[in-house]
Amino acid sequence: MASLVLATHFLNPFVGFSFYAFGTGGFFIAAGYFCFDNPQHCYSNAGFILMRIIRLYPAYIIALFGYLLIKPKLDEQWLLILVQHGLLLLTVTSKSEVFYFNPPFWCIPSFVEFFIFFAFIRDRYDPVKLFTLSFAFVITMKLTSQGAPEWLRLHFPYYAYAFFLGGVIQKVCSESVPWPWWLPPPGVAAILCVALVVGLGSLFEWIGEARLAELPGWRFYHELCVFLHGGTLLCLLYTPWKNGQGRFLTEIARAGFSIYLFHILILREVQLYLNGISGLLVAIILTIGLAVAIQRMIENPIRRWGKRLGQRYLAPSHRA
Repeated sequence: MASLVLATHFLNPFVGFSFYAFGTGGFFIAAGYFCFDNPQHCYSNAGFILMRIIRLYPAYIIALFGYLLIKPKLDEQWLLILVQHGLLLLTVTSKSEVFYFNPPFWCIPSFVEFFIFFAFIRDRYDPVKLFTLSFAFVITMKLTSQGAPEWLRLHFPYYAYAFFLGGVIQKVCSESVPWPWWLPPPGVAAILCVALVVGLGSLFEWIGEARLAELPGWRFYHELCVFLHGGTLLCLLYTPWKNGQGRFLTEIARAGFSIYLFHILILREVQLYLNGISGLLVAIILTIGLAVAIQRMIENPIRRWGKRLGQRYLAPSHRA
């Protein structure tokens, strides 16, 4: 998912190739999968939310001040917008304020809203039912003449189906549903899903966004990408892995959220000095390097501290 985000935002500035496959939707799926996989009933509702915020906030606040430092021009609203971002309220007003420092920040409130919602349901509700209801909701919104209002498209209810799709995938895996005999082996199926995503994302270059927007089913492009991302995750979960296999990629994947947060900052700085393939490669290397460094030096220590802090927020049934 981090790779798709990098492709979306790096290819056009450096090599002039338009690409878009809604990689953010894959992060939503992953958040839903891991929450349903580990609902952490040992914590109270407040404790669960606190643990999730500790997971999101350290890298996010560092990124926020990084974008503040490199922003070339600040207007009279900058302090108010900074406070809104710091309080994770960056989508309560207008899209211009959401994008003020870094456009990819738009999804942060969706994560927080999901964690708050999930804290009160944990695994007491069937993710299949939640997915069905939330998917019906977003399709209904898209089929209205005006479509969903902008403020709704920046919040959790509009993307709830992606989070709950992660829960559906977790349920399928936890119940050891056998892999369908009529499908290719899961490893091959995963490659096919990725190939479809890359092909669809490349349509922006091959056909053009303006012509694509005229197609009657194009309004459901995000949902199609989300299902392909979910299919990729499901296939990978069914793929047998040898011990130690993919350790290097796993290390990068753990820093995926930081890659998402910092890649525009790196893009803006590298563009000042490099372009073309060399600029693209340098931007990718610096983004991954910075993300892994923050993961190891900032996020991991704070997460360990957070677990100790979380002992104060144990559910009554788990207290000594």
